[in-house]
Amino acid sequence: MHTLKEVKIASQYRSTTDGMRFLTSTVSLLKETKTQYINLGFARVKPVAEKCSDLPLADQATCNTRGYSFERLANAVSVIKTSIPDIIIGGSVSSEFLNPECRNEETGEAFTKDQTWNMALDPGKWGIPTTKEDFQTSVAVSHGWAVQGQPYDPKNQMLYYFPDQSNADYQKLFLSWVKRQIDYGITSILIDINTKQARLMAQLTGDVNHISVKAALAAASEIVDDIHNYGVEVISWATDILLSSSFAMKNLDAVMTTPSTQEIETLTMDDVKWNAYILAIKQQLGNVPIFVMFDQGPDYRPLEAFGQKLTIDQANQFLRIIDSFCKAKGMVFIYPIHGGIMGSAPAVKSYGTYNWYDSLAPEFNTYDTIKQLAQATIPSVNIGDDIHSYRITGVTTDRFYTTPLSGATLTTAGLVANTMVAIPFITPNTINLDEIAINITAGTAGASSTRLGIYIDNGNLYPGSLILDAGTVDSSAAGGGGVKTIIINQKLIKSTLYWLVAVSDGTPGLRAASIAATLPILGYPNTLPTTPGVGYAPAFIFAPLPDPFPAGANTISTNIPLIYVRLLT
Repeated sequence: MHTLKEVKIASQYRSTTDGMRFLTSTVSLLKETKTQYINLGFARVKPVAEKCSDLPLADQATCNTRGYSFERLANAVSVIKTSIPDIIIGGSVSSEFLNPECRNEETGEAFTKDQTWNMALDPGKWGIPTTKEDFQTSVAVSHGWAVQGQPYDPKNQMLYYFPDQSNADYQKLFLSWVKRQIDYGITSILIDINTKQARLMAQLTGDVNHISVKAALAAASEIVDDIHNYGVEVISWATDILLSSSFAMKNLDAVMTTPSTQEIETLTMDDVKWNAYILAIKQQLGNVPIFVMFDQGPDYRPLEAFGQKLTIDQANQFLRIIDSFCKAKGMVFIYPIHGGIMGSAPAVKSYGTYNWYDSLAPEFNTYDTIKQLAQATIPSVNIGDDIHSYRITGVTTDRFYTTPLSGATLTTAGLVANTMVAIPFITPNTINLDEIAINITAGTAGASSTRLGIYIDNGNLYPGSLILDAGTVDSSAAGGGGVKTIIINQKLIKSTLYWLVAVSDGTPGLRAASIAATLPILGYPNTLPTTPGVGYAPAFIFAPLPDPFPAGANTISTNIPLIYVRLLT
C-alpha cells in the first residue's frame, strides 16, 4: 500500500458509495487517472446507517442515492481494492459538528440530546466569562443557522453542537466514527479542522497560551495518536498553522490546503501567498506532504467558484494552471473527478440534477483535462532501478550528476544564443538537490548570462511543466570560466523523468558529452541516420523560463552541453 508521502496523484471522489455511476465505472476512472489516493472516498457528516434498509421508508431513497451506509462503504472498498490493491481510500470526519442525537457507531449505543449537550463546548469550564449558550449561539450565527441578536435556543435549535475535544465521552464517540470507517476498509482519515477549538478559544481569550487553548491542542493531538494506533494516517487542514505556529499539529501525516475563490475566479495563483504558506508549514511540520483541494460547503467556497463561476474553457484552463503550480511547488493537487457540493443552491448542476460536482457531466466537461494532467504526472517510461539509483549523497562539492552517460571522456560544445537546451535526467529514487551547475570552458565576449532550471516530463518524452527556474550565472569571458553553481532546494520524486535546461543570451562554451557517450533516449528519426536524439533545443528569447516548456522543439543529435545537479539527500 502507498503512504501519503509517496502519493503523486490524488483525486477527489466524494463519495465512492453514491449512486451516480456503477462502481466498475468508478474504478475505470481511478485507473485511467492512475489515482493513488482518493480524497473523501467516504465523508461522515451525520450518523451513518448500517444499511439503508434499516432506515424509515421515507429516508431510504436519499440514503441509497448517496450510498450513505456502512454496507455500501464495505462494497465500494472491496470492489476498488480488488482492482487497485495499493490505493489509499480516504475517509473523513469533522471535529466541529456534533449531532444532537447520534450514536457510537462501534457499539450502537444511542445518545440523547441531553447527553450530547453535555459534550458541547462550554468556555466556562476554564473560567472564561462566556456562557455555553452564548458560545454555541455564536457558532450557530457563524454558520447561518441563527441571526445575531435574535432569540435562540442552541440546545434545541442547533443543527450541530460545537463539541469539546477535551471531553472524554466525546473523544470515545468521535473515535467510534473513525474506527467504524477503518473497520470497513478506509486507509486514511481527514479530520476537518482539527484545531478549530483551539483557535476559537484563542480568539475568545486573546491568548494563544491560555489553558483552554492548550487543553484543546493536547486533546486534538491525542486523537491523532489514537487514530495512528488503528494503523492509518491522518490529514488535517493547514489553515490554523498559517495563522499561528501555536496551532501546529506535529503528529499529522499530511496537511490540506485550498486555493481561494479569488484565485479561481481570476485564473491566477498568488505566488507570494503560497510561498509563505509552504514556508510556514515546512517550518512547523518539516517535509510533510501538502495536498491542495477545492474546499466545499453550503456557503461560497472554492468548489462553487470553480463549478459555477467559470466557463468550461476557463475551468479546464485553471486545472492546468493549478496543477502546474502545485507540481512546481512540490504540492499535490487533488483532481476533482467527482463530488462535493457547490453551495446551497447552485444554478448549474451535474446532469441538470445533482448538486455534486462531476467532471464528466456535460455542464462541466473537465475529465479529459484531468486525465491528461494525471497521466502526465507519472511518465509512461519504466525507469526501474539502474546504475543511476546509486548516487553518492551529501554536501561534498565533488559529486555532481547529469544526463545518463556511458562514462566516455567529455568534450565541449557551445550554447546558441536564445536557444534552450534540455537534457533528460532520471530519478529512480526520490532525491533532494542543493545545487545546479554548468562548467564554462569559454565565456562569451561581452556581457552574458545563462539561466538554469528543471522541467518535469509531460508523459510523452517531452518536457512539460516548469519545476524550477534556478536563476542565472555569469557566462561572460570577463566573469571567468569554470564551474558556475546556483544554490537550490528542490525535491525530485522517484520513478520520474525530468529535464535539466539551460538558455543563454550569449554563446558560452560548456563542458559537454559527445553524441557517442550519450544514451539515445529519443531514438532515431524515420530516416534512420547515424546519430540518435539525445535532447531538445527550442528557440527561446532569453528571459525567465516559460511554463510549460515551448512546443515544437528541435531534437538534438549532436554533442550536448551538460547541466549538472548535486544531491543533498
